[in-house]
This record gives sequence, C-alpha cells and structure tokens, in this order.
Amino acid sequence: MPPGIKYTYLFEDYLAATRARAWNGVFGRHTFWIRYCIFGAIFLAIVSAQVILDYVKTRGSPDLGSAALTLAGFAGLMAICWLLEWYVVRVAFGRLAVGDADLALNFESDGIHWSMAPHSGTYGWSGIRDVVRTPKRIFLFISKSEAVVLPRRAFMSENAFAETARYVETRANSEAKPL
Repeated sequence: MPPGIKYTYLFEDYLAATRARAWNGVFGRHTFWIRYCIFGAIFLAIVSAQVILDYVKTRGSPDLGSAALTLAGFAGLMAICWLLEWYVVRVAFGRLAVGDADLALNFESDGIHWSMAPHSGTYGWSGIRDVVRTPKRIFLFISKSEAVVLPRRAFMSENAFAETARYVETRANSEAKPL
C-alpha cells in the first residue's frame, strides 16, 4: 500500500477538478474550450449573415465598420463571460468546507480514509467510479460531478505519485461500478 498524503486543498485543485468534470461531457477533455468555440461560431454566423444582408440590401459594398465594431463587442463579451465564469467558480470554492483546508488521506484495503478538521470519512473502493491521471493530479471520481483530488505536490517523489496512481487504479478498477 502506498503511504498516506497530507496537503492543503487549493483553488487550483478545485479549478482542475472542475475542468476534469467537464471531461465527462460530449467533447471529452476539450469540452471546456469547445463551448466557447461553439458560441463564437454561432455569433460569427450571425454577423456574417448581417453583412451579407447589408450587401444585398444596398447592392454595393457593405458597411464593414459596423461588422468590425460588432466583432470587437463580441471579443469584449467573451472576455466578460470568461471573467464571470472564473468569478462564479471562485465564489463556489470559497463556500466549500474543504476550500483551503488541510487534508490527510490514507490508502487502506477497504478504501481511502480522509480527514480534515472537524470532519473525516472513508470512500470505499467500490464507490470510486473512475480514475483520471494527469501529470499534476490524480482524480478519483466518486460521481459524475465529485472527485477526490490527489495533487502531485502532496507526494514525496515521482515514484510515490506513480505508485499511488497504479494502486488506486488497480483497486478502483477491480471494484468500480459504472457511472
């Protein structure tokens, strides 16, 4: 069994878990950015239609100045949407009991034992639905929207990180139930 770990659950962990949850979407790992691309493509189609209709209506060159202004407005709107989304995620993190809390995780034969002041509990191996490993974190999904985050910084070495990843993948896959 790998050794236990202790770490502070940071905003960057929460943000990574939020993005990892989006990987369960239709577009997989690209879901986070594709939604902006789809929104942008729809907007550009509408602007293009306006330019074409303006061209047909005036039977001459369309007013490209208004199209450029509309595109600049779109870029500003996208920036505002991105900042608003970041703010909402930041506020949600602040409301979490685990936000900025010190966590201790121990990997046992019956599951993962976790503790933080003043709460503690156990996630049984059969309750882990999916394991996603990235270079900086291991995500243990206990549902489609909740994941236990094991950040790389919590491990003493790369070998300990890799050993823990293999261990949890083996244990979770042998007892996991589908999502």
